[in-house]
Amino acid sequence: MKKWEGRPFAILGVNIVGHQPKELKAVMEKAMIPWRSFTDTGPIGRGPIATQWNFPATPTFYVLDGKGIIRYKWVGSPAERVMDSAIEKLVKETEGIGEPKH
Repeated sequence: MKKWEGRPFAILGVNIVGHQPKELKAVMEKAMIPWRSFTDTGPIGRGPIATQWNFPATPTFYVLDGKGIIRYKWVGSPAERVMDSAIEKLVKETEGIGEPKH
């Protein structure tokens, strides 16, 4: 994720398996997860975030553009190269790299 530092891009995680915030922080540190992650409240998988976003399973990964529109979604862990390719494409669009000139 270091290669994305300073680029117009952010990753957010949502934990829907019932970790309390302090527990989640420990899990993230152990797994070396560099992005922000939040704990959903309520019954596992049925908290307000999981319900609104219609999480089918965990993990589920979403990539949002700068307007908050879901551009990519994976149920289960995508291969790193697959996620990197999607992020790179989105960042290039956001930065105006590779767009047709008019």
